[in-house]
Amino acid sequence: CNAVARWSAAASSNLNYKLQGVREEFSQYLRVMHNGLDNIINIISHCEFYWERQIVEIEDIIIKLERGEQRMNKLISRNVLAKAKKTRANSEGYSFNMRQAINRD
Repeated sequence: CNAVARWSAAASSNLNYKLQGVREEFSQYLRVMHNGLDNIINIISHCEFYWERQIVEIEDIIIKLERGEQRMNKLISRNVLAKAKKTRANSEGYSFNMRQAINRD
């Protein structure tokens, strides 16, 4: 009975040692994943800033075109205006989708 107890204690000690190694390895994987997610969030934030800046610039172009401050042919200005509005809508949609993705828990 004493031999079984010693064997059980040795086996338990060995398993605990192996478990500690698995825990450390798992923690390393989690750190790598965390760093990767931080990098992704940072990239998304930079993209979001870029798109927000683009939206402001496009809105400025739209205002100028609507006021007729640019001396362009009406057909050309309407075409540019339509493209600017479409780009603004796409930019706003992208920005909205990125915010939703970031805020998802």
